Amino acid sequence: MKTILSLFACLFISAQLSAQCTAYLNLSGFNSTIMAEFIGFGAISPQYIIDWGDGSVDTSTTPLFEHVYSSEGQYVILYSYEDLANPECSFYSYDSIIITGGSCTLGFNAQTAGLAAEVQAFSLNTSLPIYSIDWGDGSPVDVTNSALHAYAAPGVYQVCVTLIDADPALPCELTECQDVEVFADGNDCMVEPIVTIDNFLATVAISGTGSADADYFIDWGDGNYDESPDLTHTYANPGTYQVCLYYGNDGDPNCQSSTCTQVLVDPLANCYFDFIATVSGLDVELQVLAAGAENPSFYFEWGDGTFGNSELPPTHTYDAAGTYQICGLYSDANNPAGCQLNTCVTVAITDNSGGCSVVLTVTQSGDAVLVSASGTGAVNPVYSIDWGDNSAQTFSSTGSHTYTSGGAFQVCVNYSDLNDPACSATTCETVVVANVHEVALTEPRIWPNPMGDLVWIELPFYSAAKGEINLRDATGRMVLSKSISEITPANRVFSWDVQQLPHGMYTMEIITEYGVASRRLMK
Repeated sequence: MKTILSLFACLFISAQLSAQCTAYLNLSGFNSTIMAEFIGFGAISPQYIIDWGDGSVDTSTTPLFEHVYSSEGQYVILYSYEDLANPECSFYSYDSIIITGGSCTLGFNAQTAGLAAEVQAFSLNTSLPIYSIDWGDGSPVDVTNSALHAYAAPGVYQVCVTLIDADPALPCELTECQDVEVFADGNDCMVEPIVTIDNFLATVAISGTGSADADYFIDWGDGNYDESPDLTHTYANPGTYQVCLYYGNDGDPNCQSSTCTQVLVDPLANCYFDFIATVSGLDVELQVLAAGAENPSFYFEWGDGTFGNSELPPTHTYDAAGTYQICGLYSDANNPAGCQLNTCVTVAITDNSGGCSVVLTVTQSGDAVLVSASGTGAVNPVYSIDWGDNSAQTFSSTGSHTYTSGGAFQVCVNYSDLNDPACSATTCETVVVANVHEVALTEPRIWPNPMGDLVWIELPFYSAAKGEINLRDATGRMVLSKSISEITPANRVFSWDVQQLPHGMYTMEIITEYGVASRRLMK
């Protein structure tokens, strides 16, 4: 039968005759073979003595030892650290280990730099190993075989790794513990991380004075870390991250340094996009203001169901008067992740012909709307007002209307001449009507934009509401829909899972009894 190593609950009792001498053991092993490394401080001419607890004693002037146990059981390892040049420099302590029988093995390596410790655990003869790392400082356990941990204070901590094989055919549960020591900043090493960001790529340059042989860890602040000599990292998402550098010579308290800096990963920082719409009758021309893309691409949705890529300057002709939302997407074909922006504007299109034109003035008070129209060019003018809610038209230049329900309505006035069929003009304006004592649904908060795996929605009204949220792609096809059964002040902020959606431009429609709002979003 194989004999398997498991190190449990290392007890630590020490005595010293000189405050200048101290030591501890790093233990590791496989099967019945134990490796021990002394980490000692203070002795000029050190001597290391280790009693393995099975009748064997080893003495050496070098700190590395190896021992093979012949049988299973619990053993107390006694060790001492002495200075042959100074009899008053003496330190001793002991650890406890258990050698067990079984079919799996566990071991881990621990390395420190500054206030950080790295653990890499490994095993043999396991099928579905699950590792957990207890850092010995009361922090949450990490369920992984490799992790970096930053301690809040210098000191000696007992790190324990537990292995469980989840395969029921190969039951196995082992624990190994080691003492690790982390250090505050010393006097011999002074380092600073200089972090540069290029889109999602971060590069660290280590600047300062220190040891050419020092090791370091870089915690990138997003759950990932690297160790020397790696100095670059690619972030998955934009955001603000705290990058920490832990630097030091192993076991040397005078050459240790821990420092952090905050970085902003914003690939759109150098990318700008906006446009101004110029309206002439049914025609619109856009003045585009854009910068940052090496190979720019422009895509526009005109709000009437037409869309597509466009050359500059973008132009469009509408079929009828009305209010339209124009949305544009600006991207870099060479670097779409680093430069991709969208923006929208609303335009009012009027239809004038035969030398006639009309101006519409809308005054709103709650659910009541007053309209006044003034036209020019007609000898025998005729006015008609369409209220946008399927109610009867008003054939006058002025009129008032009270809506019976909340919502967004397009009010249009048509101006023509009974004596001249060529004279015709139409203009429109959208009004949003809320129920009495309610706030119109005009400014919902939706973030982030571009969307990530989740998109958050905050509805601006504070009373119970019913309705639905629809998400449409660039073709107008509905790709997601969510029912709103009741929104209260306690739950008016919620998230929506959009992880499965492909990248592109989307329109979110929020429809409730208090109104309709739409937003252009990008993913």
